[in-house]
Amino acid sequence: MSTRRWTTIAIAAMTVLLAAGCQPWTQFMGNPGLNGNDAGETFIGPSNVTSLQQAYTIALPAGSRVVLSPVTSGGDVFAGTDKGQLVVASNGTTNCSGSPKVCQPLWTATFPNTDTASPPVVAGGMVYEAFSNSSTGFGSLAAYDVNGSTNCSGTPKTCLPLWTAPATSVAGPNVDGGRVFVDDLQTQQLEVFDAAGVTGCSGAPTRTCLAEWTAPIHSWAVPSIANGRVYVPTFDTTPAYVAAYDEAGSTNCTGSPVACAPLFTVPLPESTTGSVDVSDGVGYVETETSWPTNSQLVAFDANGVIGCSGSPLVCQPEWTAVLSGAAHFSTPAVANGRVYAASTATWGVLDQFDAAGVTGCSGTPTVCTRLVTTPSTSSTNSFASPIVTNGLVVEKGVVYPTATSGCSGGTPIVCSPLWTAPVTPYISGSVISSATLLVAGSDSFIHAYQLTAS
Repeated sequence: MSTRRWTTIAIAAMTVLLAAGCQPWTQFMGNPGLNGNDAGETFIGPSNVTSLQQAYTIALPAGSRVVLSPVTSGGDVFAGTDKGQLVVASNGTTNCSGSPKVCQPLWTATFPNTDTASPPVVAGGMVYEAFSNSSTGFGSLAAYDVNGSTNCSGTPKTCLPLWTAPATSVAGPNVDGGRVFVDDLQTQQLEVFDAAGVTGCSGAPTRTCLAEWTAPIHSWAVPSIANGRVYVPTFDTTPAYVAAYDEAGSTNCTGSPVACAPLFTVPLPESTTGSVDVSDGVGYVETETSWPTNSQLVAFDANGVIGCSGSPLVCQPEWTAVLSGAAHFSTPAVANGRVYAASTATWGVLDQFDAAGVTGCSGTPTVCTRLVTTPSTSSTNSFASPIVTNGLVVEKGVVYPTATSGCSGGTPIVCSPLWTAPVTPYISGSVISSATLLVAGSDSFIHAYQLTAS
């Protein structure tokens, strides 16, 4: 096939993919279980990732940078910043100009007296954002029209919320089954709201909502949701644990307003600022520690059966592992039978373990060793979480293979990066969506990389 014909086909394929807005990544770690696994994105892979080039950038408000992770939906990019802004921009199409192409926001939102905005969640025609103030502890959960129409005005366009709730969170909310779940740092509760902003809500034009149910727990994490349960790990508590609650707010729940107790808890060696990844009935969480002490990866039965006993029910971990360094605000990803856990040694390291806790594992209680690891990169992995897609695992602006062909060493196998973004990333993780790799830089831009047609 001629180069010209191949170029035409490649460009056409890219155009179709981008126009379709395929494979959105609508929340932190991709889904309510926080798996970090996108099996549907098939365009960028190990065979062509080295062809990535910057296609455009998204300009953030001056001096601001993305917190934890951008998300995508409907061909748009949504991001919360460390200056308290929700920023929405097109995926390289609208409000863009220049060469190299720079895209200005389609609309933005801020909340009074706050200075940090979490990763947003897009669901049911709304975008949900948590705002907080690092000095006062004040914060709010806010829901906006995803299209930037209702309660929006001005040039450049700014939006007011459709509804709000008094809840302070840095990590951000999760949405499932018509409810919004958020860990409130100020009240030290898990709080659950009607996602539509109707039940328990009043006022106009912006409604104020009260929680449908709550549970007392001190957590910095995004609540993870799977199989009718909500999983929340503790921060800065002794003893440290993961608590699992009934998602419906029914079992082990009493009173008016409704307050819930855990269905079961899992003891942790230390508390954490990361979230729980629930995949195939197993929960995985990285514990928090201070560098240079290494963190641990803990795996437990998410159904509350294996290794569980007593009343109240306590479940012991199925297995644990020591990471290459200290974890901070990082959530593991699970895909294809492997757990991918990021930590910081001298710089960033990404470890792989057998998700089943069998290969490379031994002893009672079971302890697992690294099957695969990476060299230290020039970028710390603190705050960022890995994602897995189409034979690739992405950590910040660094892309590794999930397969070990071409890697070296024995136990563990060492895999070097396939590609590294030519930009200094900020603390947030990266996203691959609609044939585009999005890397949030330290320079107040989100950098978008796409394949060259060759």
